[in-house]
Amino acid sequence: ISFDYKKFGIDDSDHTVLSPYLLKQYNSLWYVMGYNHEKKAVRTYALDRVVKMKGASSHEYNSTFLKEISEQIKHCIGVSLIGKPPIEIGLEVKADQWLYLEASPFHSSQKKLSQINDKVQFSLYVIDNYEFRQALFWHLGKVKVITPIALVESIKKEENLYYN
Repeated sequence: ISFDYKKFGIDDSDHTVLSPYLLKQYNSLWYVMGYNHEKKAVRTYALDRVVKMKGASSHEYNSTFLKEISEQIKHCIGVSLIGKPPIEIGLEVKADQWLYLEASPFHSSQKKLSQINDKVQFSLYVIDNYEFRQALFWHLGKVKVITPIALVESIKKEENLYYN
């Protein structure tokens, strides 16, 4: 398909040629994921920001992209596919808060690892993307990242930027 796409905060729209492979809903919005032929990469577009759409182009269907997108999306919170591999993330929360996270998990990979007194440690196997960090900051002060160390440090820097 070929369409004009208008990003938030920008008056002009960009013309895009995309081979669509997947539709996904996240936070009440629909997104199309596919191969962008100009950027030669997998990209995600919010359907509510598509301005004009035209029919099919001459590009062939490539099942490799569907496999790539499907593999990434199963390790993804949200829709930001950024080409990074998933990582094991260790988190800690108070036991009473765990009841909420157990009922409404961050991700399907969420696993309870241990409970010592009033603390529960659990893990996720996800891609560290924008929506993952949004989910973490939604639980700011309740959920603590404990591994990997690089992510712990990165989250601390983001918290300092937010509060200073």
